[in-house]
Amino acid sequence: MPSCPSGSICERSIAWALGNVDGSGTPTQEDLNRVNHYSYRDARNAMWGALTREFNKHTGQSYAAVQREADSIDRMYLWATTFRSLGDVVHLLEDTAQPQHTRNDPHSFLQTGEQQAFESYTNARVLGGTTANANSYVQGFFGGPQALTPPPLGTYPIAMFSTPLRFFTMFNSPDGTGILTNAGLADYTNRGFFTGGTLPPDTAYGTPHVYPPQTFTQGGVPINGYSIVLQRCSGLQDADSRLRAVTCQHYVHDVPDVVDPDYAQNPNAQNHDLLPQGYTLPDVPIASESIFSQILDQATTIYVPRTAISTDELDAMGNLTIPRAVGYVTGMLNYFFRGTLQVTAPIDGIYAIVNHGMPHTVDADGYPICSQTVASPADNTKNLCTAGGIFGFTSVRVNVQNTTPAATESGTNLPISKATGGTNAKMVAVARYHRNPCYKPDLSGEPSNDSTGAPRTPINCSSPRTAYPEISVSAEVPVAPGMLDGQNPVEQEFNFSNDPIPINATDVFIQVAYRGPLGAETDGIAVGMVDVSEPTYDALWAMTDIPLQYQGDGSTWIWSPWTSPPWSTWWTLPPPDPTKDLAVTGVVICEGQWQIYNSTSGEHLPEDHVVRIATIRDFSSNTVTHQDIWQGVFGPWSRSGSASIDASIHQADDEQGHGWLSGANFYGRGIVFGDTGTYDYIPTCTFGNCPLPPFPPPSPWSLADVAPPASGFISEPIGIGNESLPRKTACPIH
Repeated sequence: MPSCPSGSICERSIAWALGNVDGSGTPTQEDLNRVNHYSYRDARNAMWGALTREFNKHTGQSYAAVQREADSIDRMYLWATTFRSLGDVVHLLEDTAQPQHTRNDPHSFLQTGEQQAFESYTNARVLGGTTANANSYVQGFFGGPQALTPPPLGTYPIAMFSTPLRFFTMFNSPDGTGILTNAGLADYTNRGFFTGGTLPPDTAYGTPHVYPPQTFTQGGVPINGYSIVLQRCSGLQDADSRLRAVTCQHYVHDVPDVVDPDYAQNPNAQNHDLLPQGYTLPDVPIASESIFSQILDQATTIYVPRTAISTDELDAMGNLTIPRAVGYVTGMLNYFFRGTLQVTAPIDGIYAIVNHGMPHTVDADGYPICSQTVASPADNTKNLCTAGGIFGFTSVRVNVQNTTPAATESGTNLPISKATGGTNAKMVAVARYHRNPCYKPDLSGEPSNDSTGAPRTPINCSSPRTAYPEISVSAEVPVAPGMLDGQNPVEQEFNFSNDPIPINATDVFIQVAYRGPLGAETDGIAVGMVDVSEPTYDALWAMTDIPLQYQGDGSTWIWSPWTSPPWSTWWTLPPPDPTKDLAVTGVVICEGQWQIYNSTSGEHLPEDHVVRIATIRDFSSNTVTHQDIWQGVFGPWSRSGSASIDASIHQADDEQGHGWLSGANFYGRGIVFGDTGTYDYIPTCTFGNCPLPPFPPPSPWSLADVAPPASGFISEPIGIGNESLPRKTACPIH
């Protein structure tokens, strides 16, 4: 940059763009006192906040719906800030496609018309204007206004580099010795073109390393790679016929391109009346001979310019730099968002599990609230439920792997590292969701289907989905070098105990966000996301108060209490006490070959009660095996059965059909999403001599004489806490 006026703030453009202390001596050291807060580093910070920030949660105040909605809006502002910052960064990168910016050639209204010409002329070309829209210097080349052809965007390849700095400059030779091998956009324009204020002789560019060379000819013979092209002066083609034969002399030279040396684009887009030796790459007009050069020998004591920048040179600059600006800016944006993680389900297909029987209520905003603290038996650093806190999922397991695309660096063709992990490297899991504010602990607030299959709208519920998205963020997990970079994904558990995923979450996505070293970038971000199910319920219940019987001829099913006929006459013993005699004392639930739940505490599960678990799972249809163990007059006796369970989907109004069951499972004693396997019945005929009953049996409250309980089943915390056991325990059911 030129010298900084007194009282002004001047920094190197690259340092300003990247947020670094300096663009030369310490090109990767963060400037903690930077004035620009829309730098590349600020874009990184804003992106991380957009992914993970819950500002109001950490203020120590109540974190109710109004604060959560405010945080949702805050994250949208952070996304806006991310793209605003990137816009500023790529603006400065685009600026390096203007040779005057990289040759420290000021071009404001204080400078000469020649120095001011490029931007006004190119702007007129881009807008499809005429020479009348350019400044007076350009107009002086023409006999009158002429239409201008827009510069070509071209098909220049998308650039890619190992660090953000290298998009601007390779910076491996600040003394200029490597100027021909540096591949940054600023390197290309700095070495490739003269500008109005840096034409030879120019003392600022008088070192041996300067490019292009400052001496064109010796004794009238082209040297230093130059050749001379004589052609009709493009600006005079619409002038008086006597001027059309006037020729202009241009010094042409190659403009070295390290990224794509073979990229071809005819630099003369105006298509004026060229002579046969018109410009073709690598010959690019970079200077014109000044009309005054012919009298220099007669006026040696008076300074007059030997060379000038004509419209042919201005055309060449725009035609060659604009396609490259597009390729570099596209590459910079790709680079910023290049980090990707693959997030998939663990081996059992279940991301999270919770015992629905933990006592909880619902507050005025529709958040499920724990009634008491329940410590985790497997992890003494967290609770499964904290009194007064959100009731939901406190652990999430995923498989995660670094899948950042492989890439090679432009110019060097060396592979760009995508390695993760190391100092300060971390990752978090983020659950993104809406909520069903109509949720109730007995599930009566769930949208579902009734026994006929018709949609069932929850009572007193205006909408089962909040309008704004929310997040829950796990505790940070440190990432060691190579931890995520293997050939196979690694299973990782994330702790959400300080920010549980509510049991009434809908539209659920699990995201894993990594921040830390990413290849040569010291502060990269990699993100992956997977669409998961909403909380999907699975249950076993004790329906011992209304047993099912069928008539001896196999024609009729009857649900009736134990104290009603035919049980009161057929049953010769005193009616069993469901609480003591027919209670469930053990429950095992398996997903395929893996045990996911096992109550071992020995509590009784009395009549009208259910063991219900909720899972966040993948969308494959999985075989679930249940086993319940009874005691009393029918025990010790166990029952087991298998059924298919489909994950619930409630992500949009048009997705409410999959996995929603009707009949006995739709509400109350059953479950909303899932199946329970076999039905038990007691025949009135002699054991071993009974006809096969019609199957399946009807819903108990689809019959006229039996009504569903008003409040549904009560979820019991039988075997509470066992969802924290390792889920790779083999299923014990045979």
